[in-house]
Amino acid sequence: GLASFSWSDVRWADIRLLDIPWPPLVPRLAGMGLTAVVLVVLGMWLWQKLPANPAAAQWASLQPTVVTLQALRGGIGADSTAPHSNRAHLTGPLQITIDAAQFPDLKAAHLQIVDEDGREIWTGAAVLEQGRISAKIPRSMPVGAYWVRLSSGNGRSENGRSGNARSGNAGSRSGTLLREFSLQID
Repeated sequence: GLASFSWSDVRWADIRLLDIPWPPLVPRLAGMGLTAVVLVVLGMWLWQKLPANPAAAQWASLQPTVVTLQALRGGIGADSTAPHSNRAHLTGPLQITIDAAQFPDLKAAHLQIVDEDGREIWTGAAVLEQGRISAKIPRSMPVGAYWVRLSSGNGRSENGRSGNARSGNAGSRSGTLLREFSLQID
């Protein structure tokens, strides 16, 4: 029985795993493992190179539609046929510009776009240069009426989140709401 077993009695040359000789199996496994590693690395590299949304990447690369916003009385629904109305027919990303002469002490600006119900559509920092405040909105926007809110600062609250778009509470931000513009997308 087991009491009489001794490792010295084992004939190691007669033991075979699954009756497959080891030398040919090891190179095959190593080759398959190396192939799998190369395919995974190549797949990860390609995944990073491809745009997350090809349509959005193509949209963002188009020439922007520039709209220079002006404060108009009456807001959304006012006479939008006036020559200086804040209307845009988007054929590419939207480039919003505002005359910065109205805000001589402005050091940093933030824009927020909300729909008629106050739902935030886009928010981001604006660039101040050459007497203009501008921001490029890289995504498509559906036809409709919007409000563009210009605030001083970066538009973030103490905890790093945007202020509440529904309430319009500019006090929840580190900046101050300076102006609100109507915008009609056709």
